[in-house]
Amino acid sequence: MALASHYAATSAEKAELEVLYQQSQNSDWYEQYADVTTDYFRRLIALEGQANRIMTYENMVVPGLLQIRPYAKALLRAGLPTHSAADIDRLADLREKRQVILRDPAPEVVALIDEGVLRRPVGGVRAMYDQLNHLLELGDDEELNISIGIVPFLAGALASPPYPITHLRFADGGPAELVYVEILKSANYVTRASEIKEHMLVLENLMSTQTGWAASRSRIEAMRDEYAKHL
Repeated sequence: MALASHYAATSAEKAELEVLYQQSQNSDWYEQYADVTTDYFRRLIALEGQANRIMTYENMVVPGLLQIRPYAKALLRAGLPTHSAADIDRLADLREKRQVILRDPAPEVVALIDEGVLRRPVGGVRAMYDQLNHLLELGDDEELNISIGIVPFLAGALASPPYPITHLRFADGGPAELVYVEILKSANYVTRASEIKEHMLVLENLMSTQTGWAASRSRIEAMRDEYAKHL
């Protein structure tokens, strides 16, 4: 708050900072994983639980909210080679529990996935086959508020950023929106309106390159069937 005053933040901006601070101090269920995961990731989980709309783009992996356990464990083992098997299991538990927000009452989730993700067999052929089946089930489930769009190679060539972006929108009573950008070993939380707008323009451009669930479903099915040949 001293820094906010120094930089002449408005009362509304200070109110948003206060809400963000309270969220960061929230000792919820995910705090039991504090010894094996980062503060910035636990903060994301807290914010996801309060959002009424989550729009995410992933260029390398299936979005975390849509990952099955074998896929998530393969990513964790690759990214955290010094962690024990027990720690990897706990982190996989955390990612599974994180997905509880996809059920009632659920936020609207818009997941944009680069086509290359479908062709990258994380965890091996069986894990990837099951992961793609999971995406198909989520996209077809009319009781879920999930939209999945595949960003094609050609159409997304000029629109796709080289990093994932997640935009979160909230109901009244706190910050209206923010953007989460994860880097290799850290993450940025973008709250400045002008910077949020820039990231939203990127996401809107990506939205315009994907051709809806029917076409996305066909791409996912085609890759799933390719993996099926090697089972």
